[in-house]
Amino acid sequence: MSILKEEKAMISRKILWLLVGVVTILALVTVACAAEPAPEGEEVAPSEEEDGDGAIPSAAEGKTFRWKSQQIHSAGSLTFEHGVALCDRIEAMSGGRLVIENFPAGALVPALQELDAVQAGTIDVMLSPGSIYKGQLGNVSNFWTGYPAGPGPVEMMKWVYEGGGEELYREMLERAGYDKAEFIGFFVLTSAESFCWSNEPIDSLDDFDGLKFRCGGMWGNVLAGLGASVVTLPGGELYQSLERGVIDAFEYCNPGMDWTMGFYEIAKYWGGPGIHSPMSWCEMLINEDRWNELPDDLQEIVRGAVDSMLARTWAEHDMTDVMAMSQLENEGVEIILLSQEVQDAVVEASDAYLVEQAAQDEFFKKVWESQKAFLAAYRPYKDQVQPKIGS
Repeated sequence: MSILKEEKAMISRKILWLLVGVVTILALVTVACAAEPAPEGEEVAPSEEEDGDGAIPSAAEGKTFRWKSQQIHSAGSLTFEHGVALCDRIEAMSGGRLVIENFPAGALVPALQELDAVQAGTIDVMLSPGSIYKGQLGNVSNFWTGYPAGPGPVEMMKWVYEGGGEELYREMLERAGYDKAEFIGFFVLTSAESFCWSNEPIDSLDDFDGLKFRCGGMWGNVLAGLGASVVTLPGGELYQSLERGVIDAFEYCNPGMDWTMGFYEIAKYWGGPGIHSPMSWCEMLINEDRWNELPDDLQEIVRGAVDSMLARTWAEHDMTDVMAMSQLENEGVEIILLSQEVQDAVVEASDAYLVEQAAQDEFFKKVWESQKAFLAAYRPYKDQVQPKIGS
C-alpha cells in the first residue's frame, strides 16, 4: 500500500508541474502579443473601427429602412417575381438594413399611377417600364424600351450605359417634372416580345383594319396608322378581355412572360417575330428624399443589386422563351410568322412616325439622334468583329 501511495504522489507532482508550465507559456505569449506602449508624449490614434470616443459606429446608426414598392405587373408573372427577387437581394446584401416590400399593380395606388406616387412620396419605389407612362413622360419615353424596328437588347443596354442614354433618361424625368423620381437603373431585360396573341389570324396588312388591338408605347401610334383600333389596358385585364371579345388581339411581353400569364389558354394564334418591340426592360425609380436618407454603402448596394439582376433576368427570360415556344403547339396554339411585306410596312410606318415626332419635339429629336449616332457607330463594328454564328 505504501508503494501505491508513493506512486500516486509522484503522479500528482508531475501534473502540478505540467500545469505550472502551461500557465507560464500562456503568460509569455500574452506579453509578446500585447501592443507596445506609445512613446512618451505620443497619443495612440483610435483604430479604424473606433471613433474618437472609443465607440464603434454602424452605418446610419444601425437604422433599418423599410420601404414599399409597386410594380405595374400582376402577381405571379415572371417579371413581378423578378421584382420580388430584386428586393430580396437588396435585403440580403444589406444584412437586413434595407427591406423593400414589393406589391403588384393596384395594390397600393391605382395601376399606371406608380410614377406619380413615387414623385409624391406616396410609395418609395417603382419597378416598371417608363414607356408605360407616356401620358406623363411623352412619346420620347419609348426610346428606352422596344419600339418598332428599334435597337435590340444588347444595343439598347450599351446605348444606355455607354452611349449617353442614361443621362438623357434623367433629363426626360426632369423635363416632365419628375424631379423627385431618382433613376437607379434597369433590373429586367428581355429579348423581342410576342407580336400578338389573337383569336383571328393576322398575316397581312388588311388584317389590321378595324382590329381592336391592345398595345402600348410608340407601337400604338404606328399601329393606329396601319388601320387598327388601339386599346389601352393593364396587363392583368388582358386574359379576360380577349376571352370575352372585348379586344381582338393584344401584345404584352416576351413569350416566356406571356406563358406565365396563361395566354395560351385563351388565344388560338401567336404571332411573331416581335418587329414592333425587339427588346423590353424594367427600371427602378426611388423617391429622391427616401434615396438621400440612405448612407453611401446602402446606395451602392442598391445599385449593385440592380445591375446584377439585369444579366440574370435576361438569361432566365430567354430560356423561358425557348420553353414557351416549344410548348405552344402542344397547347393547340397556331404559330403565325409575319410576312416580310408586313414587317417592311411596320418599319416604314415607324420611320414616318419618328420623323413626324422629331419635327414637333426638340427633345424627342435630340434623343433619337443620339440613338441613331450610337447605332451608326456600333453596328458596323459588330458586323466586322462579331461572327453571325448559326445564321
